[in-house]
Amino acid sequence: LLWGLIAFIFAAVGLSLALGRFHLGLHGQPGAHVEALWSFLGMALVGWLSALIGGCPFRQLIKAGEGDADAGIVVVGMFLGGGLVQTWGIAATAAGVPLAGKVAVLAGLLLVTAATLTFRDRRA
Repeated sequence: LLWGLIAFIFAAVGLSLALGRFHLGLHGQPGAHVEALWSFLGMALVGWLSALIGGCPFRQLIKAGEGDADAGIVVVGMFLGGGLVQTWGIAATAAGVPLAGKVAVLAGLLLVTAATLTFRDRRA
């Protein structure tokens, strides 16, 4: 497994060099931006939602494959959400995070905060 991973990395780097598409570092990468605050807030939102749905997105994918209907709905929602984000222009690009993306992250954090406070277990 380790040798396969190493071979894959060398093949990917070699092909990128051969095609002239190799860019060392984060600047100038397609789809990469350097707005760390929005990357952090977006990943905080993903992590918080993952805790609420019972596990990380990859775990949901595995559970859906095992026949868990709730996890299947989560996986379908992830695919739909990814498609809508790209279609509506909310996703970040190399140019940065658009205003609509920033609003979506802040709205998501507010909605998750409200849901967490509303549906918390009050037994103590």
